[in-house]
Amino acid sequence: MTLSSMPATGDQDRPHVIDGWELTSYAGVVSRLQARYPAMRTSEIEAIVVREHDAFTGGRPIVVPVDVERGAEEILAWEAEGSAL
Repeated sequence: MTLSSMPATGDQDRPHVIDGWELTSYAGVVSRLQARYPAMRTSEIEAIVVREHDAFTGGRPIVVPVDVERGAEEILAWEAEGSAL
């Protein structure tokens, strides 16, 4: 079963393609796996998903929240200002 054939739990869980990667929400993945493996604890499912994500991506983020960029920009501006003194 591919992500695109999985039942969506909402519009936010429908797969999106960004930079060639087919992506879906973390919450959606956990929810679908909980439905298929109800005997497993949520914490166990989440640990497996995180481990698989890290193995698949090598720990490199594929997408980041927009606020991460904003925060990084604030830090870079602060550092640039400090080095100019």
